[in-house]
Amino acid sequence: MNNLLTTALATILAIGLCGSLGSKAAISASTETERVDVATATPIQLGTRYGQAAGVAVLCYGLKVSPDAEKLKTRFSGAELETFNKQASKILASWEKTLRCENAGGPNECKLSHTWSCQQGLNELGPKGTVLPGLVEQRVK
Repeated sequence: MNNLLTTALATILAIGLCGSLGSKAAISASTETERVDVATATPIQLGTRYGQAAGVAVLCYGLKVSPDAEKLKTRFSGAELETFNKQASKILASWEKTLRCENAGGPNECKLSHTWSCQQGLNELGPKGTVLPGLVEQRVK
């Protein structure tokens, strides 16, 4: 019985995560887990991470976009800024779909998707993040 429950939960998690991320672009962007060098990063790379930070702030209780994340926008102007904003909006939209549980098969899948997404976002963008540390931080009341 325990093996059946474990297998069922793993399947639900996999289905919910794949469906909740939205588009192929969001999936590929969210799986790029190499550390980003801000000095050499493209508008798409930084827009992806800004959108992810904004998504974490929307989805995850107690977290907010940090001032460091806000500074990313100032690196670009003109067409590059437009590219940054477009990418950030696309990534944020996939997080908003997760928030609304648009692709979840029920409340359990939705909760698992929220939990996993928040954990992954904090691991990548939190104070000790593996991809671009310091883009999200704790919200102080």
